[in-house]
This record gives sequence, C-alpha cells and structure tokens, in this order.
Amino acid sequence: MALNIVNDFQSDPLRGAVDLYQRGRLEEAERICREAMGRQPAPFAAAQLLGFICVRTGRAGEAIGFFERAIGIHASESTSFVGLGSALQRVGRLDEAMVAFQRALALNANSVEALNNLGILLEGAGKLDEAIEMYERALRVKPGLASARGNLGYALLARGDARAAIAALREAVALQPGSARMRSMLIFAMQFDPETTGEAQRAAQVEWGHMHAAPLEKMIKRFDNDRSGGISCRCCGSMMRGDSRFFVIPIPRRRTSLRRGFGSLRRAGGRSRSLGTRRRRSWCGGTELTSSWI
Repeated sequence: MALNIVNDFQSDPLRGAVDLYQRGRLEEAERICREAMGRQPAPFAAAQLLGFICVRTGRAGEAIGFFERAIGIHASESTSFVGLGSALQRVGRLDEAMVAFQRALALNANSVEALNNLGILLEGAGKLDEAIEMYERALRVKPGLASARGNLGYALLARGDARAAIAALREAVALQPGSARMRSMLIFAMQFDPETTGEAQRAAQVEWGHMHAAPLEKMIKRFDNDRSGGISCRCCGSMMRGDSRFFVIPIPRRRTSLRRGFGSLRRAGGRSRSLGTRRRRSWCGGTELTSSWI
C-alpha cells in the first residue's frame, strides 16, 4: 500500500523511517517510529507508519490501534482509514472495514486502494453490481491497476458475464504477466464462453504451464523433493509434493461470491456447471486442475 507522505515525514528521523520502510527494512523503521511515539504529542506520521508496518508483518490486530491513534491525531487524512480498513479486513471485522473504506472515500473519492478493497468486501457480501462499480471507478482513476482489473474479471464472471470477464482477465494478465492466479482464473473463465474453442483453452493451459509449472518442477528436481521433505509453498508453508503441472488456483478460497454466482452459468456446450463439484484441494489450499474442469 502506498504511503501518503505528510509533513511529519519530512523531518528527521521519520523521513529515514519511511525510507527504511520502502526498502523493506521494517524492524529498523519500527524502532525509529516507536522512539518517536514516546514524544508528546505523538507524531501522526509515526502512528500511521507503525500501522502499515504491523499490517505487513502479520500483526493486523496491533495495527488497528496505531491507525486509530493516527486518526485521532489527524482525522482528515484518508490513508489512515484505508490502512484501518485493511487491518480490520485481515482480522475478519468486515462490517467495520467497509465503514473505514467508505470514510476514506468520503475524504478522497479517488483512493484506488479504498475503491478496490471496498469492492472486494461488497463482492463477498453478494453485492456484485456495487462491487463492479467500485472496481470500474478504481480503473477510471488508475487504468493500469492489475489487481482491480482482475477483481473486475472475477466479479463479472460471478455475475454470469463470461465474455466480459475474459476480456478483463486478459487485460489483467497483460498488466501482470507473472501472476499465476490471474492466468488460472482466465483459464477457468474460458470454459463458460461458448465462443472460446477447446484449442484456445489448451493453448492457455500450455502457456500457464510454461510460465508457472515449469519453474516449480525445476526447483522440485533440484531439491530432490519427496514425501519426507522438500521445498515449501510460498503462500502457506506447506510442502509441495507431486507433479506441479496439476496445480492451479483459479479461485481464491475467500471468493464466496463466485460460489454463489456460478449457479447461473453454463459451460460451453450447454451442460450446467456447479461450482464446488469434483473439486479437490491442492497443497496451497487452491484447486487442483484435473481433466474434468477443462
């Protein structure tokens, strides 16, 4: 998440803390900010930056307190509300997160982070039309935002508009060609479009394998991976075993709106497709792609 550099950040040592944060040296940045928080009055920038540091280091609960403190010092700055919403989202307080993102938008209607995250929450609540509106607003502000473009594709597919979803996901892949998730969702969306041929689907699968599975296979061979040891998944730390060509993640686990929305979709050829049938979990909690899906 991008930081809004405010006046407090222009003074040393907080300016140095922001530089350390942006370079990924989070422990040093946190130490400087905590020392600054000991001053009276506590600097707004130190509280806000500590919130972002806590989010990035998996301490969302602690981040909430820092963002609330930053808002108490300077309530007219939208970035703190975006950070607060993100932290609340991570701890499952979704209604409060939605309010935080709405307050951020009241202060800055063009906050792409607030628009994108509010869209995710609305989508999760089954409000697909409102979610799509949020993603489209974010993309009008920042057309190159790959995450919003991908989210738009997910929501369009859940609403039953496979062709528009494919177009959005193709753009997302073009913006972020290294994303396995975006390519996986594109492959998944293709089967619901009657104009997408089997040959086109197979070509997309081959491209996915070339981009994502082949490097994993090389790593597995290099480390002699077997059932007693090997390399771990970068997402969750669980062990990768077996042939990585069979693993693809077309649907994130929390994408509940997709489960609701796909009841109305039909696969190319007219046969109904019920999401969740014949689905097995892969090593990272995604979905194992088998021949029954394509």
